[in-house]
Amino acid sequence: MTTFFGRSRSSINSLCYPISTQCRLFSQSILTSRRHYDILEVSPEADRQLIKAQFYKLSKQYHPDLNLGDETAHSKFVRINEAYSVLSNEQSRREYDRSIHRQLNNSNSRSRMKRSNVYSGYNNAPRHGRSGFNFHNRQKVNFNFQEHFQRHYGEELRRRARSEAHQEKEKHVRELSHKQSHRTIRISLLISMVIILGTGGQIFV
Repeated sequence: MTTFFGRSRSSINSLCYPISTQCRLFSQSILTSRRHYDILEVSPEADRQLIKAQFYKLSKQYHPDLNLGDETAHSKFVRINEAYSVLSNEQSRREYDRSIHRQLNNSNSRSRMKRSNVYSGYNNAPRHGRSGFNFHNRQKVNFNFQEHFQRHYGEELRRRARSEAHQEKEKHVRELSHKQSHRTIRISLLISMVIILGTGGQIFV
């Protein structure tokens, strides 16, 4: 295979990203780094009130108790809970935002370096990855989701449970009434047959 300065043609091509490709990769890194904001469907400039409102809305929509057997909803619910645990706390959100800026700055620096020299420092350049947010600190965020859900949606769940119980009771009553009607009809027919047989059929003469 043809080589250039000791490198194969395919190796050279892999290093020489076109500008459009670099821009696409850079945009992808932005989307990845902002995933918590995307999950809650808010912008990085959103205030705490909007973040909280979105969390209430989405956590209710995707809560496992309201989406029984739906693995997609459960996975979405977990990501919503994780995103809110980070963005609802001022300190953890500030650290998360800084990690986004660091990632974007690193990505921008790598793009400029590749445009100026496709060889220089390529192997030593930092690789794209998850944002630098310290998840150890995120774990310190004290957030009791079960308590939150019971406080905001517990009454609705109880109301739904009462409604389902009432519907089940009505269904049972209808079934009993239906069975009773059939039993009454059968008894009436049986009595009529006994009367007819007892009179020797003279009842119709």
